[in-house]
Amino acid sequence: MIQGRLPANKWEWYFLMQHYGAPTRLLDWTDNPLIALFFAVFEHSGECDAAVWALDPWWLNQKLRKGIEGPMEADWEEAQPYLPDIEAAFVGTVGGPSVPAAIEPPHVDRRLAVQQSRFVIFGKTKDLTRTKAAREPARTRRLAKMVIPTSSVTTIKEELENAGITVSSVFPDLEHLSKELSDRWTLL
Repeated sequence: MIQGRLPANKWEWYFLMQHYGAPTRLLDWTDNPLIALFFAVFEHSGECDAAVWALDPWWLNQKLRKGIEGPMEADWEEAQPYLPDIEAAFVGTVGGPSVPAAIEPPHVDRRLAVQQSRFVIFGKTKDLTRTKAAREPARTRRLAKMVIPTSSVTTIKEELENAGITVSSVFPDLEHLSKELSDRWTLL
């Protein structure tokens, strides 16, 4: 079902799995603040405030992964314990890292490239806000939550659309183009 090139290794498969909704230990983030804002409000239910989290991946890896400058690359030796061979994972012989790490994906899919996707991969600690680094004083911490009041969501959606950040630009495929066209025609 893959329309582009097939993933060449287990990391490329793993990043692709995350981007299409399969369960992984990856958390998506983006370099583009407008894309982050889009995801915060895209399918907002209106029941509570939305939020955008900002993260400095260089700070995260410096604090939690001693000796690593910036986000890891998937082919680095330091990244290998995060994604053991599937056989080892099933027989339970994998210890694995305890702390999360910022990691750069190869852009094996157009969606990853368009969304300027980056990831945090988790070890045993499954909540970034509970790490030692996240408990630093606010003036030195490089992880922040920006709350978007529910009352602002509709206006933000309209402003994003006016800026060209739409469902079909973020998900560049026929399905999402059709959804966008259908939604626009419904409004007329």
